[in-house]
Formats: sequence, structure tokens, C-alpha cells
Amino acid sequence: MIIKRTRKLNPNLIKKAVYVLLLIVAFLIGAISRGFFPVAMVDGNIISTNQLNQSLKKTSGKQVLNLLIAQKLLEEELNDRDVKITNDEVLTEIKTIKKNMNIDDRQFNQILKEQGKTLIEYKKEIRLEIAIQKLFKTAYKFTDTDIENYLSANNIQKSPQSAIYESQKIAVENILTKQRIVQQFQAWLNREYNDKRVILFIKV
Repeated sequence: MIIKRTRKLNPNLIKKAVYVLLLIVAFLIGAISRGFFPVAMVDGNIISTNQLNQSLKKTSGKQVLNLLIAQKLLEEELNDRDVKITNDEVLTEIKTIKKNMNIDDRQFNQILKEQGKTLIEYKKEIRLEIAIQKLFKTAYKFTDTDIENYLSANNIQKSPQSAIYESQKIAVENILTKQRIVQQFQAWLNREYNDKRVILFIKV
């Protein structure tokens, strides 16, 4: 006669199993709270909830998420085209901005403070602008008709003096050039979205 022995579970083993399970649950909860989980992926690169949550403190989620996605796409485009943006270029652009606004360093820092930005954050914005200019600026010659149409559309009187009109032309050409850059950038960004490079994990 074969007698089957019934094995009793070791109470200590049960406690250990429960403890491990609690640790796993605690880790998952902690991971979510710390922002380990992704909200979007761009070509395999993760944008975490932590990145989104930090930016949400200052503006709306959709705008911030779109900005983070655009930054990722631009960084990859810069790398693909081997386009470099140096710190000196960023500092030069900031210096030009200060000059155009006719403000000193103290006034500039005060403006950043009022906008809730740090200098590091502002430099990132300038770097983004420089990247857009480098990647999407195309050679284009604006005609006098283009200039005059802009002046007319914005209710600006064309100067009868040739020297002043030349200054007007230069100013308008700069504005139109920036508009074309933005249009080129927006068209590129739309294509990147349509090519399914961006995967959203949440709806904002």
C-alpha cells in the first residue's frame, strides 16, 4: 500500500512570496508616479510621463506634448543631416535679441523671470529656432509685388523716399522669409506625423 504524504506549505515561504508580490506592486506604482512609463514614442525614443508632467506645470498638455515631439523630431533631423548648432550661435542670437529690444542683462533676466523661464530653458528655445532656420530656410527672391502686397495687407504706407523704402523692403523680406520658414517647418512636421513616426500612448 502506497501512502501519499500531503506536503504542507511552509508559512515562512508564503510570507516571502507575499512580500515579493508587494514589492513588485510597490515598484509598479512607484514607476508610474515617477514617470517611468511613456506617453509617446518617436522612432523608438521614449517621451516619458515625467517629461510631460514637468512641462504641464507651465502650459497645457497638448501644446507641451506637441512641443516635446517636435523637439525630438528636430534633434533627429539635425543628426541625420549632420547639422551642428554651437553654444556660441545660441549666445550670439540672444545677444542680438537683447540689442533689438534695447535691454541689458538685468532687464533680460527680469523678463525671463516674469515669463517663468530659466536661462537654460530659454537657450533651448533659441536652439530650436536656430535649428528650424537651418533646416528649412530656402533661397527665395521676393519681388516688389510681394513687398507691396505685404505693406498693403498690413496697412503700412509705402515710403516715397527710395532710401526709406529700401529699409522697408529689407524689413518685410525678413518677415516674409520667417513666414516661409515656419510654413516649410509645419509642412515637414505634418509629414512626419502622417508617416506614422509618432505613436501616442495617451490622449491629451
